[in-house]
Amino acid sequence: MKRTIRSLAVFFYVMLPWLFSLITFELTFQVLNKYPSLTGVRLVVAALFSILIFVAGSAALSRPFHKKIQEGQMKRDILENKYLFRAIYGRLWINIFYFKPLYVILLSTSFLKSFLFRSFGYKGQTDFNMAPDAWIRDLPLLTLEKSAYVANRATLGTNICLSDGKAVVGPIRIGENSLVGHLAIVGLGAKIGKQVDLGVRGLVGIRSSIEDYVKFAGNVTINHGSKIGEKTRVGAQVYVGLRSTVGPNLTVPSGCIIPDGKTVTTQSEVDAMIDGITKSMKAASTSVESILAKFETSHG
Repeated sequence: MKRTIRSLAVFFYVMLPWLFSLITFELTFQVLNKYPSLTGVRLVVAALFSILIFVAGSAALSRPFHKKIQEGQMKRDILENKYLFRAIYGRLWINIFYFKPLYVILLSTSFLKSFLFRSFGYKGQTDFNMAPDAWIRDLPLLTLEKSAYVANRATLGTNICLSDGKAVVGPIRIGENSLVGHLAIVGLGAKIGKQVDLGVRGLVGIRSSIEDYVKFAGNVTINHGSKIGEKTRVGAQVYVGLRSTVGPNLTVPSGCIIPDGKTVTTQSEVDAMIDGITKSMKAASTSVESILAKFETSHG
């Protein structure tokens, strides 16, 4: 019963901006009806006022919960206050986030973008570029440095849901002039340095660290808790294992696999890994060829 009551309370609270917006539209329209000279624009003016109230209302209603958006772990249950507060904040945010025409407009100018982000608890500077279809949430936990760029369909994953019914939440920092590429994913607790290029489909795991001037080609995976040292260049389809360290100042060729827990600090270590992978591939190829030859011989 308590869960039902809380769910209904969240629903009605989150619906208040829509209600305020409809009331504003109706009142504005009725007021403008008194001025025949405004007949041609009354619909537009009423719509603009109602949208303004919708945004301001969503932002204002989220304000009591800004400080509740904190790093940590919680049970994913509306009976838990920590999760309840997150649920209310998150649903108020997606009121606007999924209202895409409105969201695009709000991101189109620095003033509106700054107003929107700060209204939902964002504390950092606002000279950054954010694609309208990049997934973000938990704005109080985001830090986007000057000229950071988050490309379309990228994900800044400040929270993750676990199979045991819990949620884990953490901050994300994107450094100055860094690029989170198309379809890239950055996990909670990750720190991206300045002038980093994550590339297309780059994946940076939970609590990983990418230092300054690192460049990724496409489809790079950096597993949880790993560190890539500054000025390291990482080729396409590279995999860096769990809690590994690579760099600084290294070049990791395409297709390289860094095992879990490995620390690689010299180029000769990287080259040795590539040699090992090449030998393994040649051995596997020879084995396959031998099997095929025996098959052909036995079947005439």
